Formats: sequence, structure tokens, C-alpha cells
Amino acid sequence: MRLSFWILLLLLVVGLLFGCGRSPDTVGDAEPVSEPEVTSASADESQTGPSSAATEEIPAEPPSSENPEQQATPREELASQTIGPAGGTITVENPESPLHGLSLSVPENAYPEPTQFGISSRPFDGELPKNTALLTPVIEVENGGAYAEDLMTISIPVELPEDHFAMGFFLHEDGSLEGMPLVDLTSSSITVATMHFSDFLIAMIPNALLEVSVDTGFRPGKDDWRLPNYGSAIAPGGHCAGMSISAMWYYLERHKKGAPSLFGLYDNNGADKTPTIWEDDSLAYRLASTIQRDVNWSDKLRKSFNALAKLSGALTWRSFLFSMHATGEPQYVSVYSTEREAGHALIAYAADVEKGELYIADPNYRGEPRLIPYADGKLLPYISAKNLTDLLKGRFRTYDVIRYNAKSALVPWPQVASRWGELEAGTIGRDRFPGYAVYVKTEAASVPLHDGTETTQESIVLDVPEVANGIGVSVRQGETWLEDVEDGDRILLAPGDNLLGLLIHNDGIDEDGDAYENEYVNYHWVRVHRKTESVRVKIEVQVHASIERVNQPDSSVGYEGQTLTHDTPFEKLVIESPVDVQVTGAMYAAKWRGIPNEEQEGQRRGHIYLLLYPDPPTARFEAVEFLELEDGSRLETQSYCQDVPLAPSDDGTLLYLLTGKDVCKSVDNFFHDWYFSTKNTRKVTGFTCDEHSVIRVTIW
Repeated sequence: MRLSFWILLLLLVVGLLFGCGRSPDTVGDAEPVSEPEVTSASADESQTGPSSAATEEIPAEPPSSENPEQQATPREELASQTIGPAGGTITVENPESPLHGLSLSVPENAYPEPTQFGISSRPFDGELPKNTALLTPVIEVENGGAYAEDLMTISIPVELPEDHFAMGFFLHEDGSLEGMPLVDLTSSSITVATMHFSDFLIAMIPNALLEVSVDTGFRPGKDDWRLPNYGSAIAPGGHCAGMSISAMWYYLERHKKGAPSLFGLYDNNGADKTPTIWEDDSLAYRLASTIQRDVNWSDKLRKSFNALAKLSGALTWRSFLFSMHATGEPQYVSVYSTEREAGHALIAYAADVEKGELYIADPNYRGEPRLIPYADGKLLPYISAKNLTDLLKGRFRTYDVIRYNAKSALVPWPQVASRWGELEAGTIGRDRFPGYAVYVKTEAASVPLHDGTETTQESIVLDVPEVANGIGVSVRQGETWLEDVEDGDRILLAPGDNLLGLLIHNDGIDEDGDAYENEYVNYHWVRVHRKTESVRVKIEVQVHASIERVNQPDSSVGYEGQTLTHDTPFEKLVIESPVDVQVTGAMYAAKWRGIPNEEQEGQRRGHIYLLLYPDPPTARFEAVEFLELEDGSRLETQSYCQDVPLAPSDDGTLLYLLTGKDVCKSVDNFFHDWYFSTKNTRKVTGFTCDEHSVIRVTIW
């Protein structure tokens, strides 16, 4: 009796404990949908971006992503088949599986050798983005992971509720998602496209929750390239895909992890900034072209467009919105001109749903925000050009097909990382671009041209043996270009260092059999040092000068100011070169800046140009110097003289001397003017010559 009592009591307690859990009518209910998290352009962004849009909390009933029955399901083998070069289809034929009817289509010549495909599924044990729900378990397609030579499609059965949108997402090892290109979507099936396989799943979101503006933080002029889209010898039509993919990679893999912004980062390969010279960004430029070539644009992209051509504009628009909401990442955009049968690559980084605007970065408009309008369920045609050359010449194209592509749809993401490693090692493009060598011709033989090459000649002649067909070189000197330097063309050198920019280009035939000319191969800065003699020069000019003195009024002492004009018998200019004068034949030249003044505080800047004539031995010169004091006072000293005869000298110096009234025959200009910080001035307004006048040039 006592034992029965305790048993009944224990059963009652257990019943009460279970009853304090969830009530039966709440088991299996979905979590309520709250307002999605929306990122918008910060207040200090001046670039075009989405307007902030407040959204009302919208109730929805997506199935919970945490389905206990689904999580309890073990990994399930669904299908296995070997597909040869002729292509084929693999279908899941298991009525007990939720993926019954899944069909994978592999086109002809997608893989050159027979490839084993295995399809399986497993539960999703990660965390989905907010307001997102699963339609399938994780689907695994094992085939070795190699990229196909053509686009593969896979159709998956789903039960899509009304007023919901779904798309496929690659599931990476770190749990992050990446959208998959959508081919077709109905209430009972979804078809996605890919050129490679990794684990993926199908997820959905209520259409109402896509009526929200989205911003990934990417910005043109900050996160895109400053490179132009001219193309190169290995990408003669342009390298828009290479620029877009590499910019997205850097933004996601470097900048979002703390690295500096990309725009202008690799200017002059990280050396002294030259923002007006794009050619010397050679490592970045060769990276863009190399990745463009990795994409195999002319083959894969055309086939991709053909497969996606029937997708509606509304579904494409939602693909961009859902993928940016779910991943927070900029998205790769493919646009296509059906009239010209040609494509172009862009980056979508934000969308304003209220305005119907998809914001993009176009490699043809580096640093400038652009947009694709969306209206009446359609993404309107986008106008751009094949490359920057066509754009500048007004050869525009209307891209009437706008398509969403995953970031790794065309080229393996790890391969982009590998290419970036080649950029940092300075080896990028060596496996693709033609080889070349540049030499300097001498009387004896040609010697390699390198940074720091020295010569005593007034000019050099380049020699560019053609290792590959059509190699040529153009040379930049200052702001001047010497186009297509040919055998025998001389490059004049000034005394000292001469900075030359060598643009290596190539003529050839592209993969479509079209000829191209002067396409980019590489760029080098080299310093060629012209060795010369070094001397010192002192120039003295003395004349009988007229002086004007202007004194500014000083109200503190009641002084009203005055102007006085008078003559002085000895007004003397003395300029001595504080740096070595470079001697080139009969030409002597020196420039200086920031030289401390020996007599008082301040700094000197100026120059001397001196030319000697042999018959009769005379000199002509220009001597200019400015002395600037810390209180703002300055002295301007200038003289221009000609036909100064050589005089005897016993101490080993060269002496050019002219005295007396003949001095005025040689002096073209004479300035020796003071401007004081008190606003007073002392100016030479004229000069004459007398027995005290002299011009003396000393060279030693």
C-alpha cells in the first residue's frame, strides 16, 4: 500500500514536469519575423547610394531552419554516376527522399575525361541569415571540384510558399554563404547554374522582406581600381571581368579585415605616387589582365548568358537583393548585348528599392558610381562600352540582358588569391605575357638597359630584340612620349639623372583571330645617368644703377611715407653656385633650392645657365637667385649677359671679363630688388655703365 502511494506520487510529479514545458498548440510554430537588419550609406558618404528606407515589421510564416526531424536525419547517399565527355544527366530516384526528382545536367565537353559524380545530402547545422528559411538540406555534389568548361545546371524539387522568393547558396567551410546564379523558379522546383560544385542549399525569404534597401559598404572611388579598362596583350578587348573579380576579392578578403582601401593603393607598384600615370601601375594592371584570361571570357561567359537568358527581370532583381541581404557582400554582375553578342562585367554594391536603382561600379567609369534602373518588373538596359578606348571614342553599347552571377562562378576564388600572391612577389603575368629585353646600343655591342645605367654620351639608342612577335617600346621623358621608338631613334639625355619610362607593348592576334596593335605588356622606370665634369661658377655684375626707394606710411609714428629716386655708383650683383655645375660640352648648368644663406637667416634658390663660344672665346649666361628671409623679406637678383670675352688667368681658372662702358653692350637685364617685410621696397629701375662697371665670370 505504501509502495503504491509513492509510485503514484512519482508519476504525478513527472507529469507535472512535462506539462510545464511547451504547450501542445505551440510545438512546431515558426518564430515571428522581425524587421530585417538594413545597412545604409553613412552620413558622410558623398557617393551615390541607396536612400534609407524604414520598413514596417511584416509577419511571415517561413518554416523554421531548426527542424528537429531534419537535424536528426543522417547523411544520405542519393545518386552516383560517371559522366563522360559526351555529357549526361544524373537524377535522384528515391521517393522517400525530399530531393526525389533532383536532376543534374552536365553538357557535352564539360569535362574532357570521364568524371565520377556523387550526390548526397546532410542536415544543415549552421545559422542562416535573419528572416531566411531552408527549403532543402545541404546538398553535396562530389566530382573532384574542378571547374567545368561549360555551364552545368541542377534542378531541385521544393515547396515554395506563395509570395516567397528562393535561390541557391554555396555553403563554404567557414559557414558563409555565396549566391548561385538562378535559371528558373516555380512553386515546385528551382534550377540553378554553376561551373563547379561545392556544398550548397536552397533558402527562401518572403518577397515583402525584399522591399528594403540594402548596402554592402563597397564604394567606387574607394574600393574599385583606379586602373583604366584598356586591356592588354593577353586581354586585348579589355579586362573588365578581371578588374571586377579582383576588386571584389580584395574588398572581401583584405579590406574588410583591416587592409587599406584599394583605389590607388598599387599606384606605381607602391613606390612614389604618380596618380596621373596609370601605365606604371604595372603589377595591378597585369593582375587584372591575368584574371581576365583566367575567366576565359569569350567562351564561358557567352554560354552562361545563353543558359540564363530566360530569367525574368523581377527574379534577377530579387537575386541581387536576397544575396546582398544574406551575405552583406557586393555581387558580380554580367551584362550582355544581344545586338553585338558581347558582354561586360560590373559590381553591384547596393540597391534602393524605393527608387528602383541597382548601384554598380563599372570598370569603364573608375571611381564613379553608376546605376541600373528597375521598373515594372524589369531591369532596364545599361549603356556602357566594350572598354575605355571605345567609351572615349563614343562607341557605346546597349546591354539589354542583366544577369546575376556568383563571385566564384567564373574563376575559382582560391585562384584569385594565388594570383594576388604573384602580384606581391612581382611575378604576376610571367606565365601569360610575352617575354622581351631592352638594350642600349654602343659602338662595341648592345648592353642591357637597367635602372642606374651610366653613359658619357649625350644620347642613347635603344635596341629591343623581339623575343615574341610585335614587341615594341615607347619612352616617356617628363611629360613627353616618344612613341614606338625604332632602331636608330636617339633619346637625348640631360647631364645627371634622366628618368625614363619604358612602356612595353605588343602587336598580335587575339583568340578570336582579330589583329591588335600596341597592347600593354609592361612598364618600367629606369634612371640613366649621364656622367659629366663638375665645376664651380661665380658671376659678378656691377653697374651704375638708378634706385627707387618706396617707404610705406607708418601711422604709429605719424610718418606719411615717401618715394625717393637717386643714383648709386656701385650696384653689384654676385651669384656663386652653391652646388656643382654640370658641364656638357660648352654648356654649364646648375639649379639649387633650400640652400641656407651664409650671411643671415633665410634660404637661397636659383640657377645658372652658362654657354661658352670658342671663336672668339666668349660667354653668355643667365644668373638668377632669390633670397627669402624668415620675416618675409626677399631679394630678387637677376642678370642676363652675352658676348663676355675670355681674359687671361694665371691660377688655373677660366675668367671671362668685361669692364668699362662696354659692359652695357652685353647686359640685357639687371635686377637687384629688395622687398622688405614692412612693405618697403628698394628697386633698380635702370642702369648705365662707366669706368667702374664690370662683368666677371669665374669658372674653377
